[in-house]
Amino acid sequence: MKKIWKNIDKALLGSITFVLVILFQFLSYVFDYNYLVPIWLLFVVAIIFYIACIILYAICRHNNDVVVYRLPEIRIIHVPNDMSDSLRFIVEKNDLFVHGALVSIYYQYEESEIETLIGIGYIETINTNGYPQIVFLQPRNNSEKIINNLKNNKQSRNAIKIRPSIPKEILLWE
Repeated sequence: MKKIWKNIDKALLGSITFVLVILFQFLSYVFDYNYLVPIWLLFVVAIIFYIACIILYAICRHNNDVVVYRLPEIRIIHVPNDMSDSLRFIVEKNDLFVHGALVSIYYQYEESEIETLIGIGYIETINTNGYPQIVFLQPRNNSEKIINNLKNNKQSRNAIKIRPSIPKEILLWE
């Protein structure tokens, strides 16, 4: 939808420019350059007004762009084969995540608005495609059942929510 609006904006701006050029040509054809009010002065004023309108439009358009950060979707859940490896998540590109940052990992049950904190992790790396790779560090005391049932399927990927901050209760874990 954004692309359509950008194209409409371009078409609108282009059509205004086209109309003004045609208007200038018509005025220069109808009126002599030595008319009582010099036509060149009218052209200069119209061009300055047009440039001012474009600048004002660009400023207003820029201020209306609201930046909304949304949580990234999980691309891959890597479930380790043995216990020596850690659970890993690869998530969509997102400006909220930086290398080495701690994140909190939540599980949202189907048909529920409630999210349960299952543990913390950190951003181990951001791969060459720009996707952050998150390593699961520490599970919450009562979350082993949820973690053991995770698979790399759509249902599990949709249920996991990774937030770029950690709640204060994590600092109190023992």
